[in-house]
Amino acid sequence: MSDSNHPNEIILSVEQAQTMWRDRRRYFKALKTFLKIENSYKRLHEKVANLAPEDRQHLLCKLHRRNAQLLYQLCETNGGMWIKCAQFLCSYPDILPNEYIAQFQHLHSNSHSLPFLHLEVVLVEEWGANWEHYFDWIEEEPVATTAIAQIHKAKLVNGPEVAVKIQLPDAQRCYQQDALQLKALAKILASRLPQFNLPEITNDLLYMTEQALDFTHEKENLEQFAQLPHMRQISTPKLFASWSTKRVLMTEWIAGETFTHYIRSSESDDLQQYLITLQESYLQQITQFGFYHTHLQPHHFLVSAERGIIYILDCVTMSHLSTAQRVSYHRLLFTIFTQDCKNLGSALNDAEFKDVNQELIEKLTKILSSNDENNSPYQLLHLLLRELNRHQVEVPESFRAIARVLLSLDSLIGQFNAPVVWQNVFSEAG
Repeated sequence: MSDSNHPNEIILSVEQAQTMWRDRRRYFKALKTFLKIENSYKRLHEKVANLAPEDRQHLLCKLHRRNAQLLYQLCETNGGMWIKCAQFLCSYPDILPNEYIAQFQHLHSNSHSLPFLHLEVVLVEEWGANWEHYFDWIEEEPVATTAIAQIHKAKLVNGPEVAVKIQLPDAQRCYQQDALQLKALAKILASRLPQFNLPEITNDLLYMTEQALDFTHEKENLEQFAQLPHMRQISTPKLFASWSTKRVLMTEWIAGETFTHYIRSSESDDLQQYLITLQESYLQQITQFGFYHTHLQPHHFLVSAERGIIYILDCVTMSHLSTAQRVSYHRLLFTIFTQDCKNLGSALNDAEFKDVNQELIEKLTKILSSNDENNSPYQLLHLLLRELNRHQVEVPESFRAIARVLLSLDSLIGQFNAPVVWQNVFSEAG
């Protein structure tokens, strides 16, 4: 066993070690892929040291695309938590190059469904042996499949049509198995890829997955989120709380398209309006409610074109802000978006950014005042955060989470040239 002070030490129980050994092929395949990617970047940096910046960037983007494809293939092959990991990383635009995010977004629809017979075991355990008596019918073919659950359309006896989210029977076991691999890889590669802060990202992913595996968290979040005074065009499906358990969640059935599918099929005018609505909703969640989705992904939304409403489906990854955080972050975002150089320093201090001295404020002010008109307010936020990171400023993690959501939002609306609209929400919040 390694010295207990060694940063890469991995301490496993006998049972955990046996689990790792049984699944060693997937583990070593992942380790081999990560080391190959690391070596490719090392070789490139050595070769391009004397090239012009634009040439270096061109070659780096090509390598990003090649390595993103390698990781895509790894996650697709390993499945389960690996697909969820790639989806999760799409919410880190401040860390992950755009080439990776663009590639990983294709993994959302690659989960394979299980025969319904396997899921009935879960329904019997959660609802009892006579659960079928309460339904006119339930479709055995799922309408959606994720790494941990399947969603089936059904109809209650003398009741409405519903969506039933059922956890996969082996979801907990697969999570425990993949969690060991991810933790081990993060420790081994932490010193080799320090720019990615792999231990922190891995801990965030595992915490999010633990929350997702207990549907009562989603139930509680959905109940709270549905009570907020959302815009008219934003809603959530009605929850059937008495039917919802740790492994089953039931909501009303909403006829519509996932935002992912809608993006591919809609007319540009309608799409832009929905993107504006989505943008204003997230700004409202952050600046007015202090309760928002931490990980923004298109497959979390359902568009009902008939009603003109976006339904927010996934309430697993939610984040709370205290009143003080919400007020100070609102002020800081407003300062950045309006390029208010005079109040930037005090806004950073109010938001409890540590080690921000006068020299750094002057550098940040220069970035703020000389911003390219082509940059959106969110991209300006990204530039400031990058400078803060370069000076190793302690940025509150709660603000980093907000910034990741806004950068994901900017990436989504930027793909379709939708206008950036934030003034109305800030005016109401102010």
